[in-house]
This record gives sequence, structure tokens and C-alpha cells, in this order.
Amino acid sequence: MAFHLLQRDRSGGVKLADALSQAMTEVGHCSECRTFTEHDVCNICSNPKRQESGQICVVESPADIAAVEATSILGSLLCFDGALVST
Repeated sequence: MAFHLLQRDRSGGVKLADALSQAMTEVGHCSECRTFTEHDVCNICSNPKRQESGQICVVESPADIAAVEATSILGSLLCFDGALVST
């Protein structure tokens, strides 16, 4: 990616660098589920409908939360565990 940006899209590289720099300083972890957010509590955890469901879906990473959310079929709270759970 770096070679492509240097050779063909330097302005895009600058925009990407700025966006990454901003994300590194402004994005933290949700105090409830530990996913990435710009707020103390993420949009999923602050949604009252999610809390009413009484269901929790535990996933390994914030990327998994995004994947589950993209399906739009689960109405439960999502919790980023950060480690695999074996049964």
C-alpha cells in the first residue's frame, strides 16, 4: 500500500495518515464492552433497546462486532472479550 500511495496517490496517502493520526488520539474503548468508540459508551451499549433484550453476544474482537452488526439479525448487546473462550 505504501508503494502505491507514494507512486500514484500522494494526496490520498496524506489523507490516510491524517485519518490514522486522528483515530489514534480520539478512538478509545467503550467502558461497557471494550469495543472501539469515540465516546465513553459506544452506540450499541447506549441503545436502550439492546439493554432491554437481556441477551449478550460475546465475541473475540472489535472486528467481530462489526461483522455481527453488519448482519442486522442480532438485537443483543455485544461484548468484546479479547480472548478465545474454549468450551
